[in-house]
Amino acid sequence: MNLKFAVLALTILTTLTSSFARDFGPGRYNDRRDNRRDDRRNDRRDTTTTTVVIKPGGMEIRYGETRIVRGHRAYRVGRININDTVITSNRRVSKVVGIFPSDRTIIVRDNFFGDIRTLPIDNVAVTSGCVNSLCVGDKVITQNRRDSTIEGFFSDGTMVVKDTFFSDLRTVGQDSIAITTGCTETFCVGDKTITRANRESTIVGFYGNGTIVLKDSFFGDYRLANAYDLALISGVCTNIYTSRIRTCR
Repeated sequence: MNLKFAVLALTILTTLTSSFARDFGPGRYNDRRDNRRDDRRNDRRDTTTTTVVIKPGGMEIRYGETRIVRGHRAYRVGRININDTVITSNRRVSKVVGIFPSDRTIIVRDNFFGDIRTLPIDNVAVTSGCVNSLCVGDKVITQNRRDSTIEGFFSDGTMVVKDTFFSDLRTVGQDSIAITTGCTETFCVGDKTITRANRESTIVGFYGNGTIVLKDSFFGDYRLANAYDLALISGVCTNIYTSRIRTCR
C-alpha cells in the first residue's frame, strides 16, 4: 500500500514539474520571441502588399514595392492644392485634379463642361486667401464704378471679380479696385461729406492711391474725389480703424 502511494505521489510531482517548466520556464520566453519575430515578418510583408486602403483626403504614393498614404498638403505647389477650386485665365471656374511638382503645372477639370486641361499655375487664380489688403470675398468697387466681389487672384496679384449685377467674371488690377471698408488718415467708409461742388455724398470706398469713391446723396451714382475736396459733415464711429484717427462719442 505504501508503495502504491509512493508511485502516485511521484507521478503527480512529475506532472506538476513538467507543467511548471512548460508555462514558466525559459522555453516559454523563447517561444514568445519566435512569435514576435514571425509577427514582425508578417508586418513587413503587409507594407508591401499590392492593395492598400486610401483614407479620405489622402493620396497613394508608390516607392518600389512600398506604398505610402500622404495628405494632399504634400502636393501643394505655391498656393494651390489638389481639389482646390481655381479660375483659369479665360475666366473658367475649374477644379484641380492633379499637380506636376517638377514644372509647376497643374491639371484642371472645367466645372461646367467637364473637360480636362493642363495649365501652368501662373495661368490660374486661387479662390481663397488675401493679397495685401484685398481678400477673396471682399466687396469692392471697380474702376468703372461697378459693385463687385473678389472671387480670386493670380500669382502676379491680378484680381478676378464678379459683377454684383451681371454676375460675370472680370480680371482687373489691384489699383483698379476700391475697398469698401476701413479708413484713410482723415476719412472712413460711411462718413457723410460735402464736396467743393456742394454735393452731399457718402464715402463708400478707397482706391490704393488714396482716391475716394463717393455715392451722391441725391442721384445715387458713384463719383471720385480727393480728400482735399471733401468737407466732413458727420463721421461714423463703427469702423474698427476710427479710433486711430478720431475720438468717437
